[in-house]
Amino acid sequence: MQSTRVWALCMWMAGSAALYGCGDDEDKDAESEEGEDLGKATGAVCVSTLTYATDVAPLMTKYCTTCHAKAVTGAARRDAPTDHNFETQAGVLAEATHVDHNAGSGPSATNTLMPPPAAQLPAPTTTERATLASWLACQTK
Repeated sequence: MQSTRVWALCMWMAGSAALYGCGDDEDKDAESEEGEDLGKATGAVCVSTLTYATDVAPLMTKYCTTCHAKAVTGAARRDAPTDHNFETQAGVLAEATHVDHNAGSGPSATNTLMPPPAAQLPAPTTTERATLASWLACQTK
C-alpha cells in the first residue's frame, strides 16, 4: 500500500511539473510573520490518500520535533520559535504555510530550509517533502 502511494505521488509530481511553472510566494513576500526568509510556495496538490497519522506524524517525529516540540526548551530548540510546535496535527496546521515554505516540495519549489543545514540534523528526502506538502495542500484548500 505504501509503495503504491509513493508511486502515485511520484507520478503525480512528474505529470504536474509540466502543468505548473515556477511559482511565487503566495503572499507575494519572502518573509514569515517573524520576518525571516522563507522558501516559495510549493504548488503541491492534495493527495487525498495521505493521512496525518500514517504519513505526516512519522516525518514530524523523525525530522522536526527535535527542535519544534513544547517539551523542548531553551538552547535545545536551536532558535525554533516557541510557538512552532509540531508534535500534533493542530500544531502543524497552525503553521501550514510556514511548514510548506520551509520544508515542502511540489512542482513549483522544493524547500530545504528546514532542518537548517548548519544544525547537521537528518533531513527529509524530496519524496518525504512532497508527501508533507501534498498533505498540507489537502488541509488548506
